Amino acid sequence: MRAALVFVGPAGAGKSTLVSAYGRWLRDNGYAVALINLDPAADYIPYIPDYDVRKIVYTRDLATKLGLGPNGALVKAIEILTQRIDSVVSELSSLDAEYMLIDTPGQMEVFVFRDLAPRFMEALARVCDRVAAIFVVDANLLKSPEDYAFIAVMSVAMQIRLGVDVVPVVNKVDEASVDEFVGDVVSDVEKVIEALRSKGIYGDMMARVLEAVWSYAKAAYVPRVSAREGLGLEDLHRIVHELTCSCGDLT
Repeated sequence: MRAALVFVGPAGAGKSTLVSAYGRWLRDNGYAVALINLDPAADYIPYIPDYDVRKIVYTRDLATKLGLGPNGALVKAIEILTQRIDSVVSELSSLDAEYMLIDTPGQMEVFVFRDLAPRFMEALARVCDRVAAIFVVDANLLKSPEDYAFIAVMSVAMQIRLGVDVVPVVNKVDEASVDEFVGDVVSDVEKVIEALRSKGIYGDMMARVLEAVWSYAKAAYVPRVSAREGLGLEDLHRIVHELTCSCGDLT
């Protein structure tokens, strides 16, 4: 069995640190793991990649060669990767690993909302038994019911966009308290909707959106982790295991 886990999320959410920590946890527990850097703009990553896309395209080199700014260089790099996605995935398929942990660009929107992400997922599905996305969220950003609703909506939107199961994960719990809600989206969704309805017109709108969107979601416990402290990785792996072995319902 080969599973590919694609880590997505906004800049600063701790994707790379989580890839490193979870990869180390998997190896310590006897699994064969490959760590993949798919971020052409990364100046530093906290792990030694088994495959590094910067050998194909590096935004710093593009910026110098083409006279582009940081954003323009990243967009150009994503275009180049999209054209070469089959060769990239072919190399990934040769890696000897039960789990491939794939780190994606810090600017999530450049990856998710361009052609690269759907095409990459489709290509991965041809060489892996299971493909899933890990949606990494910074616990410091969870300060209101609207924040939780946004996570739920984004998770389902990415599931539709990418065509794979999406597991939301709250990272950096060592830095922020997220005790208002238990963290289980299934248990909390009614509580969140009730809280939203007391927030005026915008809150009522979000509540209605959440009700509609959540009817298409899979039941999913949301792990709380600290990549920096190594907390909650067992919970994350339980969800990953249920997804990749098709032996659970994610409740």
